[in-house]
Amino acid sequence: MFSRRLLPTILVSVLFSSPVFSGGGKNATISLLNATNGTIMVFIDPHAPVLTKLPANPTKAQIEQAGGMLVNTGATVKVKVQAGDYLLVARNVPQETVVAQGDAPGLPVTIGRYETRRFAFNGESIIPLQ
Repeated sequence: MFSRRLLPTILVSVLFSSPVFSGGGKNATISLLNATNGTIMVFIDPHAPVLTKLPANPTKAQIEQAGGMLVNTGATVKVKVQAGDYLLVARNVPQETVVAQGDAPGLPVTIGRYETRRFAFNGESIIPLQ
């Protein structure tokens, strides 16, 4: 029923249609160093309405539910992403001001395949690193 060539052809097509083998998937890294004296929360492409619901002093669970991560002083968070355009947002915990509706202050980041982009947050702004 199956020819000897058909089975290898099917296997190759299935294998290379997988994002891992075809070059898709999360193949780039955004890295952010916490250069402050306190804990920060980090978001990549945050949904602004979700951020507006965070209280001034959110819990870890609230931050994670909003799609963010907590990063301790001196620590670095590395996030695997697909190549593309993102908005990197970092805020102090507790926040000086609660994010206003439609406002997600941050740094636009464009990243290519297999690229690593490194940044630091100093408490006021996100700084690109070499």
